[in-house]
Amino acid sequence: MKSIAIIGAGAAGLSTAVSASELGAEVTVVEQAYPGAGSTGLSAGVFTTSYADPLDVELRVLSAFVLDRLAAEHGLPVTRNGFLRLAHTSVEWSLLRRAVIEQQRRGVTGVSLLTASELKELVPDLRTDDLVAGLWCANDGYTDGHVLCSVWADLLRERGGRIIKAEVVGHEPADKHRLVLSTGNTVNADVVVNAAGAWASKVGDILGHPVPLINERHQVCFAHLSCSLGYTMPTVMDYTQGAQRVGVYFRHESEVTLLVGLHSNYVGIQEQVDPDDFARNSDVEFIERVAGELLSRLPNLDLRLQEGYAGIYPYSPDWLPIVGPFQADSSVIACTGGGGVGVNLSPIMGRIAAEWALFAAPKALTAATRLLPGRFAQRETSYV
Repeated sequence: MKSIAIIGAGAAGLSTAVSASELGAEVTVVEQAYPGAGSTGLSAGVFTTSYADPLDVELRVLSAFVLDRLAAEHGLPVTRNGFLRLAHTSVEWSLLRRAVIEQQRRGVTGVSLLTASELKELVPDLRTDDLVAGLWCANDGYTDGHVLCSVWADLLRERGGRIIKAEVVGHEPADKHRLVLSTGNTVNADVVVNAAGAWASKVGDILGHPVPLINERHQVCFAHLSCSLGYTMPTVMDYTQGAQRVGVYFRHESEVTLLVGLHSNYVGIQEQVDPDDFARNSDVEFIERVAGELLSRLPNLDLRLQEGYAGIYPYSPDWLPIVGPFQADSSVIACTGGGGVGVNLSPIMGRIAAEWALFAAPKALTAATRLLPGRFAQRETSYV
């Protein structure tokens, strides 16, 4: 039986652990805090297939199957409030049209393009005079990152896997990998998976296999409504992929509260930080900016904004996740770089990483070779 040590008990690490145990491996997870303690637990938990690139869509479709199974078989709470992506220009409209085609090609249902008037019917309080169209994904929604990790942790333990609370402080490669822990103990394994999220660059240095990550600080806050809307606010994303800007997004958190943030898939816009040293509360400048953008998009609502929190998007330089073995040593595997969509992608990221570990090939998705860490070998970029 092949032994696998996974560093990090966020969504990506625990997904890898459960997949590896299902495939017959002996699994140990090393986590410096507790399951979901990093970016996973601070995520808005949104999942959507509303992308135009074929690989982006396929990754999300495969992940959605896993979330559906976890909800049906293990009680994972999944809220399907729908996902609405807004387009301001004909170029953005064209991208959303491509997204509909790619999703439908892969069997996604409940996907359609809406006109400005149809957007108003869906979200009566939405300002639409500056919009061309919107992409509506009725079956998308959100889940809770902490609960997702708890479900996976329970499944792993039921299968005989273990989770050790410790920090990896050293690595001694030999016939087997020997991880030296902060507790003074060691873990030996045939394969090591770096799923340390925002800490993956630091862990990569310990393992001798650098991981290029750009750790951006992202914030959310809460908007309290004076009364119930009378309808469920979908996840509204005022941003289309590829734009060199950030856009406001919001969704219902409770009957009279919206969760609000700013999102971009363009790397390098937000503040870059050290995961061990960054401000974890939302700041005044962020709340002021959110207030302006939210009131512009929902001008008729009586809203009171409240401070929220900050987490990290661990981006790769090209925004795609980093999943797979390193060229210099195929027994060291990366599973990180989910950026702001790590919870969304974690089910398939973990499956791919486990298949690389056990079969030396990504059986669930052959196109996953695009995610290999070797694609950055020739880049000369400074990372935080």
